[in-house]
Amino acid sequence: MSKGILGDYEMLNVLKYIWNKNNGIYKIKYLFIGMSFQIFKRLSKKIISKTIFNGKNIFLYPNCNVSSMYAYTDIPDREEILLLREFAKQNNCQKCGKTIFLDIGANIGSYSISMIDVCDSVIAFEPHPYTSKRCKMNFLLNNLNETLVKQLALSDSIGSVHFSDYGGSSTVNHIIKTEDGIEVQAITLDKFIVDNNFAQDNRYIVKIDVEGFEEQVLKGGRNFFTQYNIQAIVFECFSQNRVFDILETYGFTEIKKLSENNYCATKS
Repeated sequence: MSKGILGDYEMLNVLKYIWNKNNGIYKIKYLFIGMSFQIFKRLSKKIISKTIFNGKNIFLYPNCNVSSMYAYTDIPDREEILLLREFAKQNNCQKCGKTIFLDIGANIGSYSISMIDVCDSVIAFEPHPYTSKRCKMNFLLNNLNETLVKQLALSDSIGSVHFSDYGGSSTVNHIIKTEDGIEVQAITLDKFIVDNNFAQDNRYIVKIDVEGFEEQVLKGGRNFFTQYNIQAIVFECFSQNRVFDILETYGFTEIKKLSENNYCATKS
């Protein structure tokens, strides 16, 4: 299929995304911005930054679908991000400590950057080395310590796992069962929490986007999810029955569907 200078197939998907994600006059605004950005990134190959809805900044990387979404709408994953921010603002516990956001499967850190103004701290987990580097660049852009980005895979055991390598910041890179791809360090969430002395009276808000590895992440965090003050988990899920069963055994009996594969779990 001939794609031309803009890439006919990709541009069609971009136009559909812009049209579906924006309302009213913003459809026209972001159609113009999106087309301009597509031309710019193909001709210049330069990295530019954009100030997003909360006053923070994010790099728009060429050949990165995740960052490109910020050129196509004001808040990608609007319902998910606004809901997470609402939970962060609901400090209904006078004796609670800090509000901490855990971004599990952070990619370039867009969710973390969207949360830093309403949380005391954010910690991003991104195992792919190239994508993790881009995530660190976004943290540094916002005067955050790059050590808050952990190049780790969260799993149900400690050791190593193999990660696919479809290119930097691909939205479909994921843990695979074969030895193809990139070997990355794996740790359980429970061990990470203990090793880093996380306080039980802190308020924790969690986002999980690990392309089908949700079950292992949850199993490796049994103590954390049952014993710590978890306000909400927003997660992508493709195997609802198993994941929902685990969440319910952890006490997360309220599960709300947000979009096609995204859900929010809270304790009743």
